[in-house]
Amino acid sequence: MNKREMEKLIGKGENRKLEFKPSLSQSNEIIETISAFSNTNGGKILIGISDSAKIVGIKIGKDTIEKLTNKILGNSEPKIYPKISVEKIDDKTVIVIEVEEKKLTELNARQKGAMDYVKECGKISRREYCDINKVSVRTAFLDLKDMAKKGFLRETGKGRSVVYVFR
Repeated sequence: MNKREMEKLIGKGENRKLEFKPSLSQSNEIIETISAFSNTNGGKILIGISDSAKIVGIKIGKDTIEKLTNKILGNSEPKIYPKISVEKIDDKTVIVIEVEEKKLTELNARQKGAMDYVKECGKISRREYCDINKVSVRTAFLDLKDMAKKGFLRETGKGRSVVYVFR
């Protein structure tokens, strides 16, 4: 990516497919964003860009990219393999992480509808899944467990308060 392309991208501001992070110290947020992008339409994360779209740059050591890659792989299931590149803009270093959309072909029509619901609401319960899809609690349980097993969602909470969110 050349300087002009990077500036044009930054000029668009953050949106559903573009996120700015000022530093690698926000690694947990970076991992969450990678997971969210993977579960939706893909996207890019620019590390070294402030929330106000200012190029602040970051310092990169000899093993920074390797550590970042290992952290992503260690915290995603199934594994997410984003494209990671390092760009120089006005003598400042920016890491670009490009995340592809997970293919939803592994999901049935009910599960795809649930993914849309989670995109809108941030979470889904078994009861909500039942109501949306007009299915039994058992079917909802099996479908949601399958989505968690495939790495699209993760279960959080206990008992009747269990909900499913993006990984």
